[in-house]
Amino acid sequence: KQKTVIKMNNCMVGNNLYFSDIKINTCNEIIPCLIDTGATNSLLHTSIAKILKLKVQPINLTLATATGEDDSAIKGFSHISFSFLLPDDTYATYCTNILVSDKLNGLKAILGAEFLLDEKRVKSISGNKIEAFFQGKNIFIPVYKGLPDGAKVKEIYVPPSPPSLKPPPIHTCVTSSKHTVPIFNHTFNINRSEEHTS
Repeated sequence: KQKTVIKMNNCMVGNNLYFSDIKINTCNEIIPCLIDTGATNSLLHTSIAKILKLKVQPINLTLATATGEDDSAIKGFSHISFSFLLPDDTYATYCTNILVSDKLNGLKAILGAEFLLDEKRVKSISGNKIEAFFQGKNIFIPVYKGLPDGAKVKEIYVPPSPPSLKPPPIHTCVTSSKHTVPIFNHTFNINRSEEHTS
């Protein structure tokens, strides 16, 4: 039986990591999220999943990092909605399937390639912003440098004329009863139907 391997490489440019702040589901807690196109999928630390009381579906995957592979690090996955705070104090909300792991090298969350390289959602990524699509408009999501110890460096991109976006009062994500989720060039079926609201 061939095992499925999820890569996590905590991409660094120079001595910096790059983060954006997110909120997950209806929680008001700001979570620093590593922007990592080298990670195949987005990941969330198990401690955050417990605080948020996420429904975590078990899955059998292997986590591959620069230091080796771990067959027990991935605890499951959860379908979440998450929001970026925009420069004009509004939010842009998206949905994704996120893997839950107890080994994220001291990080709380990682936004990976399944979101960052989705051309329907993200137009470009730089060291100070993610240019994305939201409700038919281009938006700019602030990105800031973080040092390996997690300390923030105050370099936040603010576009000259921020778009005037107002978040919808309710954002709904629906997964169908037969939804196929890509995981590292491999698919598995989620045989459930549920609705998440934030």
